[in-house]
Amino acid sequence: MLEEYMIDLGFSNQDIKQIKNIHTNNLYNFKKLYQFFQQLGFNNNEFIKVVKTIPNIVSTSIENLKSRITLLQKIGFNKLDTYNIIKEYPYILELSIDKINTKIEELEDLGFSKNKLINLISTNPNLLSKDISNTINYFNILNELGYNNQSIITIIDNEPSLIEADSKVISNKIKELKKLGFTNKDIIKITTLLPSVFLEDKDILKEKFNYLYEFGFEENDIIKIVKKVPNIIKNNYLEELESKIKKLLDLGFSNTNIINIINTNPNILLHTTENISDQFFGIKGLGISLEDTIKMINDLPLLLGYNLMNIDKKYKFYKDIDLEEYMLNNSKILIYNLDLIKTRWDYLTNNNYQDNKDDLFISDLDFYHKYKIYSLDLVKE
Repeated sequence: MLEEYMIDLGFSNQDIKQIKNIHTNNLYNFKKLYQFFQQLGFNNNEFIKVVKTIPNIVSTSIENLKSRITLLQKIGFNKLDTYNIIKEYPYILELSIDKINTKIEELEDLGFSKNKLINLISTNPNLLSKDISNTINYFNILNELGYNNQSIITIIDNEPSLIEADSKVISNKIKELKKLGFTNKDIIKITTLLPSVFLEDKDILKEKFNYLYEFGFEENDIIKIVKKVPNIIKNNYLEELESKIKKLLDLGFSNTNIINIINTNPNILLHTTENISDQFFGIKGLGISLEDTIKMINDLPLLLGYNLMNIDKKYKFYKDIDLEEYMLNNSKILIYNLDLIKTRWDYLTNNNYQDNKDDLFISDLDFYHKYKIYSLDLVKE
């Protein structure tokens, strides 16, 4: 009868054989146990996991289970967290409360607040089974790198799975990053922004760096890019990186162009391939040739992130004052404030200096030395 009932719930014959302490005469108690967990919100698979993990639970009274849940809530876990912890880590129903409290106290000694620990254990209940010495070891490793305990706690807040990381894995990752050319300061900056770097696959990281080396980037270039855009060393980023570089090649940029664009503006690697393509054709669509579009973006890679409407306004203005060719060959003038340039142009034309177009882009101090008037005064006029 009991076996049939268990099979109906989803237990396999092998599961039943492995679950000791079950006798043919305790169907009633087993049903009560199942109903109890149902009331807590467990589905059949979650209930089966609990029973398979701690078979002795079938001989535990409901009153004892209720008492254990109450004690866990007294530690600080809310009802929902308690149930979720049991689902993920059924062993908590067998751990002594003293052992759980001791674990929390040991982690508090490292600087964790009680509330943070409750949240951390709720999302990583396996932490309760970990030897505290491993956590202390990697705190020491990160302390030596330059982190203080509170900084380490902050990165664990951002990447909770780090609390379960093997200290040897952390140590090896730091050695690997140093071998690639990163300083302690670099590693702290990168891992603060992207703590998951400590858990990234070693071979994938090398593969990404090799891809960039083979494309033509120098080691110092790659280090600078990673410092600006740490996402590049995420495990799942290699394919995305390749697709963005391929997109730039497809648009007509040479390897040398692409290296220059990414080195000058690493944030382009945060743009989607669609955004890159849309911006490129948006600039070209203003009436600029393909060759000039490539040249302009190579000279001013930030154009790939500029507002197209602003580029259009500036392009039309420079075209109107016969500076189109100048702009195509000096796209950096697009970074200047258009209102300032218009104000200077009005001043120059009103005072018969319209041939001095280069002076539109000189510094405010140089403009003053030449014309004895500051840009701010021009605006007032």
